[in-house]
Amino acid sequence: MLSRAERQAPAGSALRTDVREVAEIAQRMLEQVRSLAQTLHPSILEAVGLEGTIEWYLSSAQRQTGIAVAYDRTGLPVPVDVTVGTHVYRILQEALKNVARHAASTQAWVRLTVTPAELVLEIEDHGAGMPAATQGRGLGLVTMRERRR
Repeated sequence: MLSRAERQAPAGSALRTDVREVAEIAQRMLEQVRSLAQTLHPSILEAVGLEGTIEWYLSSAQRQTGIAVAYDRTGLPVPVDVTVGTHVYRILQEALKNVARHAASTQAWVRLTVTPAELVLEIEDHGAGMPAATQGRGLGLVTMRERRR
């Protein structure tokens, strides 16, 4: 509809320019909503598994936050239940979001250790740390604790 309105507006008019600008904004918003939907429900998890999803997310997070993320994975590939994978993915998202928001760090390290009996995800940064008064009380930290069970 915006393309049609743009074509109907007089060439070189301010209206035509405004309609084109609105169409570009709408397109960017659509792309952001799609990206957000993918982030909230990673269908990629079902397609490539947890490890592939982590690799995809880390490259995306690095571009979005500017934080260099080193990734190390140890252990043999083990299938991970989608529900468990979703929890691990959400913990990773929240932890890296916290690094970007609060740590004042330009680097983070993500380590995934997989065994048949256990999956361990570690996220490390060398940032500012947390004030003792607020340690462990943020909603994101509470949510991560709840997910690990």
